[in-house]
This record gives sequence, structure tokens and C-alpha cells, in this order.
Amino acid sequence: MPASALHFVTKAGSFIARHVLACAVVTGAACVLCAALYLLLFLWAVFAGGGIGSPAALPLGLLFTAISSLIACLLLYFPATALADRVASRRGLKWWQRILLGLAIHAGLCLLWIGVAALFPDMSFDEPETVFPVSAWQLKAAVRAAFLFLLTLPALPVYWLTSQGIPIVFAIARGIRDRIPMPRSLPSSS
Repeated sequence: MPASALHFVTKAGSFIARHVLACAVVTGAACVLCAALYLLLFLWAVFAGGGIGSPAALPLGLLFTAISSLIACLLLYFPATALADRVASRRGLKWWQRILLGLAIHAGLCLLWIGVAALFPDMSFDEPETVFPVSAWQLKAAVRAAFLFLLTLPALPVYWLTSQGIPIVFAIARGIRDRIPMPRSLPSSS
């Protein structure tokens, strides 16, 4: 295998592994939060004397959380971080500029997916009268996109740090190592 093909395979494998790990971390964290919330609600129901609910509540809640986290990873987090990383590496942007670019792409993807969802008849926006210069459909789409953005925003740094943080940590370590003056030879103890 030529060196360029081996380099490509290595970079592609690293890219895929980092994003799979990030998706697993986000999904796992969401499931842990779901289980903790269930436990808190269960304890509240027990101490308040209320009903404890169905025995299927926790498994179904975890299943819903895992599926929705995977969907968010595939449709929002992966494209936002991958595209931001690609653009930033080509333009030579700093790490904080990559984060801002990733947030902007994430916001655009939220708007895109809300617009796609509005194309389906069950998700359509009705068109009441409005006093705003934009139509009610545009206003509702913007509000729903903002809600989706804010709902998915807390997991974006977790995904980003898991997928992009490891190379950044190595780059910071290399930068620190290069700035520390090393003696050319060790002094003799005699």
C-alpha cells in the first residue's frame, strides 16, 4: 500500500473512531441523566405517596433517550463538528474559532432540519394572521429551530470535546514541550 493511501486510511480511521466515541459518550451521558431523573421522580413519588408509574417507564425512557441522542449525533453534532473541523483546518483557524464555527453550523443545521420537518403534512405550520413583517410560518420555524438549538446545545460541547479535544490536548502538549528549554546535556554530578 502506498504511503499516501496508508496516511488516508489512518486519518479516516482516526476520524471515524473519534466520532463514534463522541456519539457513544453523548448517548451514554444522556442515558445516565435519564436514569437519574427517573430515580429522582421515583423517590419523589414514593415519599409523596403518589403512584410509581409503569414498570416499563424506565426501559422505554432509556430507549427513547438513546434513539433521540443517536439521531441528534448523526443529524446535528457529527455534521457540525466535522464540517467545522474541515473548514477550520483548511483556513488555519484557532481552536476557539472552530468552536464558534461549529456553533454557527449547528444553528444552521437546526434551522435546516426544522424546515425539512415542516415539509411533512403532520408537521406543517398553520398560517394565522400576524403583524410581523415575516409570515407566521417563518416565525414558527425560527422559534422551533431556536428551541431545538437550545435543547441540543448542552451536549454539543461534550461531543466536540470528545471528538476534537484529544488532538487539541496533544497539540497543546507539543506546544508546551516546544517552549520549555531543554538542556543540551545533563550536568555531571562530580
